Amino acid sequence: MIEQIRLRELLREPQYRAWFAKVPTITVMHHSPPWRLYVQKVEGGRWARADIRGYPEAYTAVKSRLSECHDMTIHCRPQAFRPPAVELSGKRSYLPCPDGHEWCVYCRRPTVFGYFSSHPAMPHKTVADYELRCGICAARFAGMKRYKPKFSWEALRAASSAS
Repeated sequence: MIEQIRLRELLREPQYRAWFAKVPTITVMHHSPPWRLYVQKVEGGRWARADIRGYPEAYTAVKSRLSECHDMTIHCRPQAFRPPAVELSGKRSYLPCPDGHEWCVYCRRPTVFGYFSSHPAMPHKTVADYELRCGICAARFAGMKRYKPKFSWEALRAASSAS
C-alpha cells in the first residue's frame, strides 16, 4: 500500500502553503459547523475528528499541533474545493498529486484512496467495499471531479527546492 503524504510535507510546497493559509469562501448553504479537523496522532493510528465553526480556528489548531501529530487535514463538510492553481516555469496548472494520490475535494489535499468494508470516518455504517474512498474522510472517489495537472508533483517540488 502507498504511504499517504503528510500535511507537514504538503505545506513545504510554498504555493500550496499560501493557498492553505487563505480563508476559503463557502458558497453553499449549511446549518452545522462546516469545518472538520481530522487528526492522526501516530502513524497507523485512528483519525480523531472535531467539528469547527470557523476556518481561522481550524487553521490555528493545525498550526499549533502540526509538529506533534503524524498527519492532519481541514475537511470541508458541505462544499467541494478544486486544487489550487500553481505555477511552474510560466505554466499555470492545478496542484499535481504525488504518485498514488488523488485530490480529495473535501479534505482539500492529495490523499490515498482505497477500498474499505468499514471506514473509521463512518462508524456503525455499512460501506460498499467495491467503491474507492478517501482514506481520511471516506468520500467516494466516483463522485469527485478529476483535475488534470500539466506537470508532476516531483517537478513542482524540485522547482520549489531549487528556489
